[in-house]
Amino acid sequence: MGAPTTILVPIQLDALVVNTEVRQGQPFQRWQANYALVRHRLSPEPPPFAGIDTEIAVQPDREGVYLQWQLPAALTHGEGEHPDADVEFPVVPNRWLVVRTWNEDGTRARAAWLVESDYLDPEAGTSPYLDRDGQVTRIGRRIALDEGRWAEPGPPEGGLFLTAVGPGVATFSAYQPYNTNVFSIHDTLDELDPAQRHTVSYLVAGWYSTVSRDPAGVRDPSELTTLLEHFGWQIAGEETGIESGSTRMICHGTVLGLTWNRGGEMPDSPRPETVDVAVGHTSAHANGALLATADIEGAGGALSPAALLGALHLGVLEDEDEADGEFNAARRTLASWFEPAASGYEWRLEQIPAGPDEQSPAARRAARASAIAFLDRLNTDQAAYDSAAADLTAARRRLYDLWWAQGLPQFPEPLPDQPAPASPGAYQQALDERIADAEQDVRRREAAVADARALIPWGMTADEMDAAIAAYAGNNIPDFVLKRVPLPAAYGPNEPLVLLRGSKSDQMSLATAAEQLVCRRPADLVTGVYLDTERTRRVSYPTGTVPEPANLPADPPELAALLAEFAHLDPAGADELADATDLTAADRAALREAMADPHGRADGSVPQLGTTAWRQPWSPLFFQWEADYYPITFTAPGDAADPALANWAFDGDRYHWTGRGAVLDPLILRGRQCLTPTPAMGMAGAFHRVAQNLPAGLGATLHDLGDLAAQADLTAQTLDGHNDQLLGRSVNPAVAFVGAANSTDATADVRSVMTPGSRAVRDAVAEQTALRRPPEVSSLPGLDDKFPPSRFQVVRSGQLAFVRVSVVDRFGRAAPVVIPDPIGERQPGDGAFETIGNGTPASQFRPILAEDLRPDRDTENKPITVIDQDAERFVELKPRLPQAARTRLDPLTAADDIPVTEEHAGAALGGWLLANHLDRSILCYAADGTGLGAVARAVSTSGAAIAGWLSLPDSPCPDVEDLAAHHPHLHDFVVALIDRGPAALQALLGAVERTLTTIAPTGELPADTTVARLLARPLALVRARVRIDLDGPPLTDPAWKNLLDPAPSTLDTIRWPVRLGELDDLGDGLVGYVREREYHTWHSVLSPEDLATIGDGAGYLTPIEAGHGIALPALDPTAHDERSTARLTLLMDPFGTVNATTGILPTAALRLPAGAFETPLARIAAAFRFGPLLVRPLPAAEGADPAELDGVLALTRPPDQHGVWQWYQPAAEGTWHRFATRPATTAPVLPLPLPRLRTGWLQVHPAAEETP
Repeated sequence: MGAPTTILVPIQLDALVVNTEVRQGQPFQRWQANYALVRHRLSPEPPPFAGIDTEIAVQPDREGVYLQWQLPAALTHGEGEHPDADVEFPVVPNRWLVVRTWNEDGTRARAAWLVESDYLDPEAGTSPYLDRDGQVTRIGRRIALDEGRWAEPGPPEGGLFLTAVGPGVATFSAYQPYNTNVFSIHDTLDELDPAQRHTVSYLVAGWYSTVSRDPAGVRDPSELTTLLEHFGWQIAGEETGIESGSTRMICHGTVLGLTWNRGGEMPDSPRPETVDVAVGHTSAHANGALLATADIEGAGGALSPAALLGALHLGVLEDEDEADGEFNAARRTLASWFEPAASGYEWRLEQIPAGPDEQSPAARRAARASAIAFLDRLNTDQAAYDSAAADLTAARRRLYDLWWAQGLPQFPEPLPDQPAPASPGAYQQALDERIADAEQDVRRREAAVADARALIPWGMTADEMDAAIAAYAGNNIPDFVLKRVPLPAAYGPNEPLVLLRGSKSDQMSLATAAEQLVCRRPADLVTGVYLDTERTRRVSYPTGTVPEPANLPADPPELAALLAEFAHLDPAGADELADATDLTAADRAALREAMADPHGRADGSVPQLGTTAWRQPWSPLFFQWEADYYPITFTAPGDAADPALANWAFDGDRYHWTGRGAVLDPLILRGRQCLTPTPAMGMAGAFHRVAQNLPAGLGATLHDLGDLAAQADLTAQTLDGHNDQLLGRSVNPAVAFVGAANSTDATADVRSVMTPGSRAVRDAVAEQTALRRPPEVSSLPGLDDKFPPSRFQVVRSGQLAFVRVSVVDRFGRAAPVVIPDPIGERQPGDGAFETIGNGTPASQFRPILAEDLRPDRDTENKPITVIDQDAERFVELKPRLPQAARTRLDPLTAADDIPVTEEHAGAALGGWLLANHLDRSILCYAADGTGLGAVARAVSTSGAAIAGWLSLPDSPCPDVEDLAAHHPHLHDFVVALIDRGPAALQALLGAVERTLTTIAPTGELPADTTVARLLARPLALVRARVRIDLDGPPLTDPAWKNLLDPAPSTLDTIRWPVRLGELDDLGDGLVGYVREREYHTWHSVLSPEDLATIGDGAGYLTPIEAGHGIALPALDPTAHDERSTARLTLLMDPFGTVNATTGILPTAALRLPAGAFETPLARIAAAFRFGPLLVRPLPAAEGADPAELDGVLALTRPPDQHGVWQWYQPAAEGTWHRFATRPATTAPVLPLPLPRLRTGWLQVHPAAEETP
């Protein structure tokens, strides 16, 4: 095992040449952070397109080379001990040597600087910063080594503090204008002759001034192995095992062969000239729109590029050939357009598998029943905890908004026409009082959460949770394991996503293309060059002759070795190396060739990065956008309760704008985000992989799509902040720093500066900062003493048009995509900022829109838009709720309409119906499968056709009114059907028969093989409720006018249609439903056309159509009442799913667990009404009990394969004769019995062993 050594870590070094042509001819969007704003709780970064340095084009001193080094990725990632812990970032190297070489008078000249990255001084520092005490200062300085020898000044007071995020700005180390003389320098090259062309190269090397803070200072090889695995690094030549430890790391990178000509032409660069823009709800959605423009033979309909890409993205491509695959894919696609949010948990019992000698199935069912009470108590406590946690989040949101406003520099003055305080300064005083009240409310709710948490298993980690579950269960449920499962998620709307094609975003990943970063040890450095490919003629600087800049620091000692490697890798220094080794002219040419091929000719391990020839970089970092948003009010005042009067029409799936309600004074929305490259190669590989297992036609289409994807240059970015701005919140994100400034806790940089000492406030700020932007309360009343119009939108619905879009790289060089129209051509709402550079004028910009974001078209095929002019530029955003919510379709107990969990889902059964098409009747069974009776056509004493009740043999309900006590929903159904008459009975039979042809559930549930299927498919009457739950109290406008005492939200006045069922989806089992207990009218999934063919003279059936029969408000779960909840009785195939579609949320579904209906379904006895029928008696069956049977009859019937066939006929009032039956044969029976005419019921009872 060798002695520990330094680890040499390669880094990406980029050099941007800004000569006169670049400075004057290319657009830049460079800005600085203003940390003075932090004390007012404002973001230090300027809003998008604001604060841009426009002087670069007119200031020659901005010319030169901008050199930036990228930190290793492992040093830019923060970590927390657990999900709720603060994220801590590692400190990074704080000393950097920069060496420049260039050709001058036939030789190579050198200059060097030492960058003290953590130097702090408000005057002598370079880049704006915030120090440990929250004071605005400047950081970083560069010292020219040719002016004297540099001495290490020692660590700063308190130790090293510099991280990749600096004072808490995520892009501090990535965006060069933020970090001059910290992680970059501006080399003006003033000493170079401006009339000459120069070849320039750079070396950068960085280290920790305090070695004890260097994470690579691990001398033990095993510790180094752990570190390398954690960082994703490896050491060249030690892939199979680390040979020795390490003492420190030195990060290093090079730029080779840069061409500098101050007055020359613009260097070639991958910066794009044109960029295509697609807009969708997700990257797959937008990419599908792009692919739809591609010419792929045979790709249409279900094979369209958009459909195929969406199916691939959602993982349902292989399911497309299933009967209901189209509907499953559509629902998953819709769900992907929303952002899921946790809505709580419930607990379930998982039975431990039985061994061969353990309990019988009946005993295990009994054990489960005894454990249900234990589970019910736990689920009640869990629901209480989830509710308390939601209330706490809402209280913290209120406290956060008040606290944030409290730090602003100005407050509203009293207004005579507003309900504001009456004296100057009173608003601030009132705000302080509200904060105190809100803080107390948070404390109360924190205590309530703590109390509720104490009653349930709880842990911060998986191990803690497992231990808590085991302790809670104890010996109470020995045959079961408790499992916590998430409740169906709540969903908030995605923000629109922009997909850029052609932005050259692939340049972003060039430095990290390798899976692992390959480090080296000093012994691995390049020390020479081979002149020949056989590697026999080696050339290197003689010992002690490697050229060095003046005053090179002696520590770290590896700097000299890195300079030597630099000298052997830089092709521009070939002549200098040739001079040092007295090469011939021929060998000089060979040396130039060899140094241009380091991987083939270098003697040593070539560094992973920095050996290719320089090219002007283009590394996209930011996406900036500005759009005019035109709200379209959902309803006119007073019409909110009637969906038919809304400005948006619901067609049962989606909303369509009617052309009414547009607000022509737009809101200006802006945003700036870091770019996210889309992994095109991964998408291409997925296409090719799936294509191999598909039929030739579809496979070929997918291969074509894969080829297109492989060539794609795609960057996806949501319009972050779009939704928040429509809720009256800020353009910029909340300040992310909280805590001791400049500590390694990057989320803690301003807590001491910005936050009062209250833990309640601190926790509220920490939680809410991660969830939402701060309120936009800064607009004060104008000269007319009126508050400006609020941006707050109760419902997000409208159209937007982009005013400007740009891509900005690490150096602030911009590629404008959309630019504002010339002033004379601007539309209302255009911003005041100017953009320098090329791009498409906003009025001429035509984004590629994915389906659902395209405005509908009128009869002349023109888009229906808020402004007719340039209508193709508009993006339509259909109605969405302002916060996360979920549609709930829950089972209720049939007895008293109480919500039930999955364990009690059987209690939702109100009975069973079998449509007997043989005699056109409907058989009714109790929830447990007991036969009750039938509704059949009859004749009254007057000879009129009526519908009547016929009790089944041994029914506990011989009279229809007997149903009321124990089967209330069956009673109401039967009474209403009889009252409606035989026409309604026939209409219901026809609707059931027609609907069942479209129901064929598939999935994990077992197939229905019960004896009831001999007659018909049993349909369950299931009690359920529908409601729309918000994730907490409705959001309110946080603007100054509304902040102190928020006006109630008007969201609860809007009622949203809910459509149940999906006729063409084979997996949807809904036949129809009734509202509340209004059994005189059934809502059918059939279309009006289908119902017309059935005939319904009684008006018993009404089509569900777009679902306006159920229209509900979206409310806080604790605010629901009778008005806001629809209680229903569903008629459904128990094996199917019932889907609920709203158009504003993902589809909700109700599916009964098999345990809820398997037992009663198996008990149902199929009953056939016959008579008069000539029947021959037979001798009593051997072993028959005379007390149970009245004889044996011979009947033409199926064999006893799945049950026992028995004949029942009325006896005395309320009693029945019961006969065993045998299949009739042609064999003679002597003595010959006399046949008799009989009228009664032939029933087939399930075999005893088939009943669970």
